[in-house]
Amino acid sequence: MASWTDHTDTRWRTGSGQALFLGELLINPHQQQIETFNWVLDWEGMLSPSSLVSLLDKHFFPKWLQVLCSWLSNIPNYEEITKWYLGWKSMFSDAVLAQPLIKDVTFLTLFAFVLLCLVGQDVSWVGSLC
Repeated sequence: MASWTDHTDTRWRTGSGQALFLGELLINPHQQQIETFNWVLDWEGMLSPSSLVSLLDKHFFPKWLQVLCSWLSNIPNYEEITKWYLGWKSMFSDAVLAQPLIKDVTFLTLFAFVLLCLVGQDVSWVGSLC
């Protein structure tokens, strides 16, 4: 008997279906609705790690970085930003966090932006990345 995953539409197994939902996700630190994001992450076992990382890299992290850049450029509350950063990071599984693009590039780079602000460094150049 074929497993139910054999019958799952290819778009869902490759992540393109989830991309539709991430495309609609609004990132709002003051009133975040994360149900859609959680739903996408629930598919982690159905997607290869590289597919999920690619999906997040293309459809989630650019929005997330844009919100962070905006927040950092407007006299930020660093405690709130740190909580926001750690809250989002805690939503990812260890397997996703271990992926080089996520671990070494995305979260490390974004955390570095926050640290630079904490020590009073000019991060206006970050806006050019958004």
